[in-house]
Order: sequence, then structure tokens, then C-alpha cells
Amino acid sequence: MQRRFTLIELLVVITVVIALVAISIPALSGIRSRSQRKATEAFMQRLKLAIESYSNDFGDYPPSSFRKLGIKKTNDDNEGGEVLVRCLTTSDRSGPYFDFKELEIGNTDQDSLRNSETGAAKSTLRTTELLEPLDVWGNAILYMHNRDYDKGGTVNVNGQPATVKAHENEKTKQYSGLTSFQLYSAGPDGEVGTGDDVWVAGE
Repeated sequence: MQRRFTLIELLVVITVVIALVAISIPALSGIRSRSQRKATEAFMQRLKLAIESYSNDFGDYPPSSFRKLGIKKTNDDNEGGEVLVRCLTTSDRSGPYFDFKELEIGNTDQDSLRNSETGAAKSTLRTTELLEPLDVWGNAILYMHNRDYDKGGTVNVNGQPATVKAHENEKTKQYSGLTSFQLYSAGPDGEVGTGDDVWVAGE
């Protein structure tokens, strides 16, 4: 005689399956978040190597202010990242120093240069758009030259400008990358100043 499942047994099985799904979703989400964070950090490490190569040729790191390139900018949002992109795509010396992929670059604050300034830093970019490096979540990555640590920088996160202070070593209270530069991403939660922020500093 073939035994059939009772309604109660089926409800128990369904309940167990739902419980397992409920437990696994946060775990899978956590794995995805960690993977994305590592991908952003790896991208920032690649930028770091390119910045070091630029410094070896030019005797200094790229500035984080357009003023150093003789350009007036309409807003301060993403300025460090925008200058960095122009400098790393220079045709001068041994440049360009970095080949940005389509998803690694964007214009989150919708600003641009005048046509006469598209060759700023002898960039190989021919667009007037002021592009900045992007993290995996599509937010702008901040770049700060050590000259600008005291004033910090502004970066677009989730479509809104946010002020970021330069990172300090918790023990020494000394700036990370004291004589070089810092790169910053707001991380998976897209909020500045939380525990999942990603920092990479020069040597």
C-alpha cells in the first residue's frame, strides 16, 4: 500500500524549506557584498600602481585640484577623482598610465570642461565630460593628494555630494599615506564614515 503525505507533513516540509531560504539569503548577500568590496579594493590597488608610475615619471603624485592644472571648475564634487583620470590618461612622458574600462569610469555629477580645456594634462580623453573612477556600486571614488588632507574632499555617493575627511591611523592619529595620497570608496552601504568604507593609501 502506497503511503501519502498528510497535509501536516507537507506544511512541515514547506516551513523547513522557507526557514532554510530565509537563513541562506543573508549569507549569500554577505558573500556577494564581500566579493564586491574585494573587487573595488582590487581596482583601487590597480589605480595605486598607476599613480606610483605617474609619480616616478613626473616627480610628484597627480594633484587633486584642477587649480594645479590651471583650470577653473564649476563645483568641488569628485574633483580629486576627475583630476586623477585626466592625469592617468596623459600622453605625456610614459603615459597613458591607466586604461579605464567602461564600468570603471563615469560622470556622477554631470559636469564638464570647456572645449578649449579637453586636453587638460595632455589627456588622451577627447570628451569634455569630467569623468571620475567608480566603485562596483557606481559611486565615485575619491582621490586626495597629501597636500589636501587637511581640507578633505567631496565625492558623489548615491547621487549626492558627501564630504570625506582624510583617513588617519587609529593608533598614531597620523594620516595614512602621509606623504603620498589616499583613495576612498563609501563601500557596499553607500554611506560615508561607516565600517565598510574602503581606503587605499600610497606608500
